[in-house]
Amino acid sequence: MSKIIFLDFDGVICNPSYCIAMGNSGLYEILEPRSVFLLERLCTETGAKIVVSSSWRYQHSFKELCIALNSVKAGFSNHFLGGEHWSTPLYGFADREGEIKEWLEAAAKRGEEIEGYVILDDCSLARYKVDEEIYSHFVKTDKYDGFGFGDYLSAMGILMV
Repeated sequence: MSKIIFLDFDGVICNPSYCIAMGNSGLYEILEPRSVFLLERLCTETGAKIVVSSSWRYQHSFKELCIALNSVKAGFSNHFLGGEHWSTPLYGFADREGEIKEWLEAAAKRGEEIEGYVILDDCSLARYKVDEEIYSHFVKTDKYDGFGFGDYLSAMGILMV
């Protein structure tokens, strides 16, 4: 049995307030240590593995994402679900809910028992309200400030049920 964190990057572990503070004009290019450390703690305390649902998977390989996160927190990449299932299917930018549902269905077909999951994303709540099951696992982060302590507590509550 496993627990999964579906992870968006922009607005979750990479946010404009940190980028501006670091002199980067607000572009989503710098991973914020506070958010990465909170995410690492969430993984450690729950035993959850990360599946990338972010659009970053279009521009970056699994290896590149591991290197980027390890540069913020050594050993972070150990929290990724490895192998060919490290990310949700690529549907484009419009159907993240469908991608997550397909990933969960494929995991069930592979015989993987998913004990629990949480979706960390800064997108509109409307995207996930279509499916009540998916919506009940959704934590919306502040797109300007990223994954914070309140989000961490909400995610813990979902994963520890």
